[in-house]
Amino acid sequence: MDEETHSASDLPASLDRLAAESLCHGLQEQLLAGEPVRLNGSQVERVSTACIQVLLAAARSAAVREVPFAIDAASATLAEALNDLGLAGTLPGMEP
Repeated sequence: MDEETHSASDLPASLDRLAAESLCHGLQEQLLAGEPVRLNGSQVERVSTACIQVLLAAARSAAVREVPFAIDAASATLAEALNDLGLAGTLPGMEP
């Protein structure tokens, strides 16, 4: 299945520290299976640094594995968090 036809999975509204572990496991499963990762970030209202670290690690792992990875429709909260950490433009699909 190519990146164009793979439907995006919704990120939860709260990507707090407690969500990091389940986010990590879910992304690991997809990447190990070689499945393209498309995430819809439009509903994110809270985001922790831990979840941003998970997203960055998953994006890097996807690049190494040559598996498509993108975040579609990032919320202002998610974009601002990346910007505040000096990471704007580091996640595929969220380039300025």
